[in-house]
Amino acid sequence: VGDIRFKEKSQEVFKEAILKGRTIVHVSHNLRTIRNHCDRVMLLDRGELLRIGSPIDILDDYKALMSKKINQ
Repeated sequence: VGDIRFKEKSQEVFKEAILKGRTIVHVSHNLRTIRNHCDRVMLLDRGELLRIGSPIDILDDYKALMSKKINQ
């Protein structure tokens, strides 16, 4: 969301926080961002917790869930 400068600044803040060891709650559907920056992922569906795990463990479930919703 936002213009290119906003995105760049957001990435800088995100990377700086990670380097300082802070915990960040990042809500996103951007799989690349999740894969590149997250070490734990929560998969929610309408507020219901489905799974918690590493991006590798969770992203395939997310894709399957989205595919199911599109085909309904």
